[in-house]
Amino acid sequence: MMSRLLCLVIFIAALFQPTDALAQRQKKSLIFGGEAAAKTAEKTAEKTAGEADKKQTNPASKQTRKKTTSEADDVLDRLVKKKKTNATANTKRTSSAMAAGSQKKDGQPVAGELPEPEVVVIPSKLPGTAGINLSCTLFMSANSENPDEAKMISPMILVHDWGGSMLDLAPLARHLQSVGHTVLVPDLRGHGRSTTIANQTQTIDYSEFRKSDFATMAEDLEACKKFLMQYNNEGKLNISMLSVLAVGDMCPVATAWVLRDWSYENRGRIKQGKDVQALLLVSPKRKFKTFSMSRLVKAPLLSGKNNYHIPTMMIWGTESASAKESNSIYKVMARHRPPSEAAEPVDRWAQQDLYKLELPVSEEGALLLRPNDAIYKFISMFNQQKVSMIAERFPWQSRAPKKKAK
Repeated sequence: MMSRLLCLVIFIAALFQPTDALAQRQKKSLIFGGEAAAKTAEKTAEKTAGEADKKQTNPASKQTRKKTTSEADDVLDRLVKKKKTNATANTKRTSSAMAAGSQKKDGQPVAGELPEPEVVVIPSKLPGTAGINLSCTLFMSANSENPDEAKMISPMILVHDWGGSMLDLAPLARHLQSVGHTVLVPDLRGHGRSTTIANQTQTIDYSEFRKSDFATMAEDLEACKKFLMQYNNEGKLNISMLSVLAVGDMCPVATAWVLRDWSYENRGRIKQGKDVQALLLVSPKRKFKTFSMSRLVKAPLLSGKNNYHIPTMMIWGTESASAKESNSIYKVMARHRPPSEAAEPVDRWAQQDLYKLELPVSEEGALLLRPNDAIYKFISMFNQQKVSMIAERFPWQSRAPKKKAK
């Protein structure tokens, strides 16, 4: 019993604190506290460890899920209520919409209803061809048709692992949609339904990729952003509040693209890049093919060696095969991105831009993102605190090219 309690205390400190081990033991939990922390952490560990299979679900586990969801909702509500009193009216409306996740019909909210996911095909560059037909699933925010809310919607791109598909991330996408995001989940080239080359009968398979093929994968994320840009220009979301979540081997690919997006120079007064405001990495690896995560995180935007750092969250299982690699990547970034010393949780969220969520499980990658209310809520809170709650910093702007006067 004593050993179990000791392990539980260690887990709580690691789960919600982005500080080093000593500092973690000296502080209260970032979000939870006291007995509530112990109960929530224990239930999170039990669920993530292997009780997600519906066939094995019993009444007790259903009660656990409901209680964990309720506690996570309470945390989210507390964070919203503890916003600084000088927050703008626009930010308040955004937070309310994000927490409610409701759809409006005839001007009235309809609880529990969301737009159905839609499969869209996006052209993505493929050297020597007319391009790859990139199959994606779009989860539109329920607020996209509301003029008062749409321009404050934070869009997200979810990137599945090598060998996976968008189906791995569909439950998470649906949750993020329910709290107000517009989410786009592609089947990366050669994966899932993205195997068709435009105007050709030839198909591609990721298992047959050559070295030169891997280098082109970031083009799929560029294509996804261009697709979302159309909705931005229609006033149905704010591309300047974009977030990216990537899993496993695709973390280096997504990170490389994020840094690329931040390298674009503005075209006159029209913003061209610097749109990714939050990066979430699940079980990242040091290297994948031609991409080196170890090198990428040394860039000033991630290493903390300049005045601005992209808010970053890392999630991994401490007993997984990739745990050592994930932890080493985190340490590189943490070296120059110290934790906040603020006493209030909301202030710490505002001041800090690097977080880690360590789970005491052997699963990694997409398996960590199986339906789990507590983890989903934590991901939501990260995005809400680092992007949506400070919407006034990212004013909406049309990126449509201005027509030249005749």
